[in-house]
Amino acid sequence: MTSGVIIKGVGSFYYVLNELGEVVRCRMRGSFRNKKITPAVGDQVHYIIDGPGDGTVVEILPRKSYMTRPFVANATQGVIVASLKNPDISFILLDKMIVNNKINGLKSILCFNKTDLADDSMCQYVTEHYGSCGAELFFTCGKTLLGIDQLKEILQNHISVFTGVSGAGKSTILGLLGTDKTFKTGEISEKIKRGKNTTRHSELIVLDENSFIMDTPGFSDLELLLDPNDLWHYYEEFYEHSDCRFNTCVHINEPDCAVKEAVAQNLISSLRYDNYKSIYESLKKTYKPY
Repeated sequence: MTSGVIIKGVGSFYYVLNELGEVVRCRMRGSFRNKKITPAVGDQVHYIIDGPGDGTVVEILPRKSYMTRPFVANATQGVIVASLKNPDISFILLDKMIVNNKINGLKSILCFNKTDLADDSMCQYVTEHYGSCGAELFFTCGKTLLGIDQLKEILQNHISVFTGVSGAGKSTILGLLGTDKTFKTGEISEKIKRGKNTTRHSELIVLDENSFIMDTPGFSDLELLLDPNDLWHYYEEFYEHSDCRFNTCVHINEPDCAVKEAVAQNLISSLRYDNYKSIYESLKKTYKPY
């Protein structure tokens, strides 16, 4: 048997990048269907060779994580690209994306882009309010290449999911990371002598044999599927200030709330806390327990 990672799925075929850097087109063993197991890009698999460029996946190794939006296994990082200017940052949406990463077990990497359009005070502002949120912060610029090498370094040996609002410059950042040199649909088709397939599919961008990117479309809003009473658990800076009078405190209207006191003492970002309250109220209107 040979090992590899699924980098693309098209119809009933899965393209596996093996340890030699070769891409093999595989089908799944029928038992996966019987067990209702759906393979995902990012899955580490064992496969057997059926012929030149073809194989059959016989085992999917245990997953570290599993996401359905986007559909990817074993992702470990969520890179959020936000522009400092043009368009201006929606801080509530930024918080939602951080929460969504945490829900999916991903470490957040905040990539604040377009530093050439912002002054130093804006960079200081986002550092002040997001420096304690549990994410790693990067400042980047497509024109000057600021921060690109540092961002490349942190992507090594990870499957990183890239998200961002439309117009934030995510595509520019991905291009500078070298994603134009990776396996594309046409290249894989040529490599294994198959016709090109234009069917919509899931695909990992391969940076190297151990480093992958999952790109996602830009968006302008994000709906969180979360009980509002659990929301505060996804604000990391709340943890050390959560010794409240009531064990069930959600840090909104309760008396003797340690989180609210920490906000008043500037120990917790007032911006982040205001975003928290806004998202909490929104979740109260939309959350439907099952």
